[in-house]
Formats: sequence, structure tokens, C-alpha cells
Amino acid sequence: MAETAISNSKTEIKAMVREAYYNVLVADKNLSLVDSVLINTQKLWKEVEIFEKNGMIKPEEVMQLELAYNRILSTRQNAFRQTEIARNLLKLQMGYDFDKSITLTENLDQVLASIEQANPVTEEFNVAQNQNYILMEQQQQLDGYNLRNEKAKYLPSVGAFLLIHKMLTEMNSAFLKISHGIQLQYGEFQYKFQSHQAVRN
Repeated sequence: MAETAISNSKTEIKAMVREAYYNVLVADKNLSLVDSVLINTQKLWKEVEIFEKNGMIKPEEVMQLELAYNRILSTRQNAFRQTEIARNLLKLQMGYDFDKSITLTENLDQVLASIEQANPVTEEFNVAQNQNYILMEQQQQLDGYNLRNEKAKYLPSVGAFLLIHKMLTEMNSAFLKISHGIQLQYGEFQYKFQSHQAVRN
């Protein structure tokens, strides 16, 4: 049962590391998208400023683009913080030093492709190979043994004993003292029979 629990813990740790790795890739992709939107918005803002200086559009439209740029800049700062948090979580799950940088070797498309290949929906499910199911079965078996032990406490028990003592008297004659008996116990009821016998040796 301990081996199954250890195996189950290892599987859970791998899943947490996998999820943290995936979160870093998603956060990086999100930051990349926000960066591209920020660059395009800044470019559009500068172009619209030129149109406004030439009197082709109203100043309010330039101000709206400036506000949009500032909102996207704030979103970019949040996205950057999310990438840092995701990386720190991955380091934590892996037991990696927080002060060291970490480089991911796969990109989001590769990870998504591997997830699609290992899709559990496409695989045949066998409940008997599930770690949690195995753990529960082992626990049920142990509970069965405990129940048998509890029931056995109420079964009758029989015990027997035999003791032999050699004794010397003051006149250097030897005697053997033999004690034997039987004890029967059933619940609260207890019956004990014993006898003693002395034999000259």
C-alpha cells in the first residue's frame, strides 16, 4: 500500500510540474500577444497624431488612442508579472533555485500537440490500473483484515501449560514439582483447571 501511495504521489507531482510548465508557456504567449498589440497601437497612435496635426481628424480620436495605449501598457505589466509568477511556481514545483533563471525547451504548440496525442479520451480506460482505485482496494483489504481481528477477539480461546520445577530439600533429596493446566476463555466467561504433583527424583 505504501508503494502505491508513493507512486500516486509521484504521479501527482509530475502532473503539478506539467501544469506549471504549461502555465509558463501560456503566460509567455499571452505576453507576446500583448506586446504585438502594444506595438501596433503605438504605431497607430503616432500615425493618427500626424493626421491630427494636419487637421484631418479630431484631437479626441488621438486622446482615445493614447488612452487605449496606456490601458494596453498596464495590461502588459500585468502579463509580465503573470509570467514571473508562473516561472516561480514552476521552480517551486520542481524544487529549483528561485535565483537561477530557467529556460523552457518546448513551445506552446509542441506541448499542445503532445497533449492531443496523449488524450485520455482516445485511450481505453482500465479502472484497475488507476492508482487511486488500487489504493482504495488495498485499503479495503486492510479493513477486511482488521474486521477479522476484531471478530476473532470474541472467539473462544484455549491455552495449556506445563511447568516442571526441581527442588532440593534440607536432606539433599530432590523432588520434581509438576504443574499443568488448561484455560478456556469465551467472552467474559473464563474457566481454569490446573493441578500440581510432586514426584521424588
